[in-house]
Amino acid sequence: MAMRRTKRTIWAVTAAALVVAACSDDAEEPAASPETVAPTTTVVTTTTDGQLHVGVLLPTSGTAGSLLGDGMVTEVRQARSAINAAGGVLGRPLRLTEADEGESVSSAQAALDTLLEAGVDAVIGPGSSLAALGILESIRSAGVVACSPTASTLAVDTFPDEGRFVRTIPSDSLAMAALAQTAEGTGARTVAVAYLDDRYGRGLRDATVSALANRPIQLIEQVGFRGDDTSLLDEAVTLLGSDPAVVLVLADAVGAAQMLAALAETEQATTNATAAPIVVNETLRDPSVQTVLAALPSRFRDRITGVGPLPAPEPADGEPTPAPFAAMAGDCLNLIALAAVQAGTDDPLLLAPEVSQVSVNGLVCRTFETCNDRIGEGLQVDYAGQSGNTDISASTGDPITARFERFGIGDDGASVSLGSFTVSR
Repeated sequence: MAMRRTKRTIWAVTAAALVVAACSDDAEEPAASPETVAPTTTVVTTTTDGQLHVGVLLPTSGTAGSLLGDGMVTEVRQARSAINAAGGVLGRPLRLTEADEGESVSSAQAALDTLLEAGVDAVIGPGSSLAALGILESIRSAGVVACSPTASTLAVDTFPDEGRFVRTIPSDSLAMAALAQTAEGTGARTVAVAYLDDRYGRGLRDATVSALANRPIQLIEQVGFRGDDTSLLDEAVTLLGSDPAVVLVLADAVGAAQMLAALAETEQATTNATAAPIVVNETLRDPSVQTVLAALPSRFRDRITGVGPLPAPEPADGEPTPAPFAAMAGDCLNLIALAAVQAGTDDPLLLAPEVSQVSVNGLVCRTFETCNDRIGEGLQVDYAGQSGNTDISASTGDPITARFERFGIGDDGASVSLGSFTVSR
């Protein structure tokens, strides 16, 4: 096995705040899912006054605020300052209005209502996937543009948002392609998948199965399990009984840790255990399961590789570690501002199509000021930003290419970075 870097992934201090972005309780999900929402006539509540007005809908209270939202909001403020120092947007200062997303769908809806009443043209957020599912219809019907730096749920992939919801974080569907690539990279030719048997886990399973279909690796077993089961030994026996060359575990943090413990116990009771590599999704970085992971046999733990979005660019030598997903939040604001410049208006319906246009197929530029100058010269720009996730698809509103991080599990159960890699659609 490759030598592990000793640098702790910066996810170690923020994964708990992102549990809301990978909610796995069917009962908590909004009744109106992206698959069942019927498109309705858009009711536009915004006004076009020539000044770009952006609302910030990110968590600033509770765990999500202290570990995640505060850093993103700070980055958005800094991006606003840089934009205004460069002359603003459409000859006027960019205006920000902030509202606390909180940690529930109801608090996110209340915050959105506050921003809409203030007359915002666009919204940075929401941060939570659960909140995104709950309030996207309100965003769509209000006619505003929204850009989320952290709501990765693949359930939003097919939401009828009329092209006005974009993300700078890759969708979970692209993340599952990264898992499939990692599984193939082990050299295995057969794979078994364990998944949490709810809407969240089944979505990950389906995306993974699709990603594996075009790779030289055969899916030989799929085993679903419930998060409220007291024992997963039967499921572990079934999974390992198929004798896979690699195992994928797709679940929330608690479910993944419970399945890993069951697999380890099953292997210890089996004299002919195959010791297959195990690949897990990003939730295993959650500090809440460190104790469970630390208790796993070391040889078993060493076979685990996790895969998740790279939360921040690697800092330069001597520089502090960037706040997780802060760069993605700042990129959201810059993309919206540049789209308004390109469209020549703050009208959300007109600037929305330009968000993807300023992110691909042009002269690469990394700051608002440089990109703004080039647009003023009549040139096509490709805003590369700081996060590296800014090639936005015109059809999906999601990153076409994204950086992912592989991580292992240390003796103390904490995640350890194994380096990053790029995945493209």
